[in-house]
Amino acid sequence: MTTNRQQLKDIIKNNSFKYMGIRGTSEPLEIGEILETSYEWDYEMDLSSYETEPVELGGVCAINISHDNQLNDWLDTEEEINEVIDYIIEMIEKAKEYKYNNYSLIVAATKNPLDFDENDDNEIILADAVVVAII
Repeated sequence: MTTNRQQLKDIIKNNSFKYMGIRGTSEPLEIGEILETSYEWDYEMDLSSYETEPVELGGVCAINISHDNQLNDWLDTEEEINEVIDYIIEMIEKAKEYKYNNYSLIVAATKNPLDFDENDDNEIILADAVVVAII
């Protein structure tokens, strides 16, 4: 992991966002990049609907690593911040089970604006997500 505890602390304290996710991709992303929408999965064809009849989700799919302390603005103490950092590090390790070539930490102010089902465990759809760190 190239992102350390201090970098995570800076991301948590210095960004005005509500939601965080880990985005796995085959190609690397860049810090500051705003991500385009993901597409609904075509289960019948077992591929993205982008390849068949595209249905945009209104945001990019990611592994949800939003912590309750962060969502509820409970980050007043170092203990609360460290709890969030520990949780993020734990979720990063779990994300590696997906076997992508690249992982990025992304943030957004809005989740799932079109109210699609978030099908996978810990999935979140983030609108106008921005890459804030490379993992």
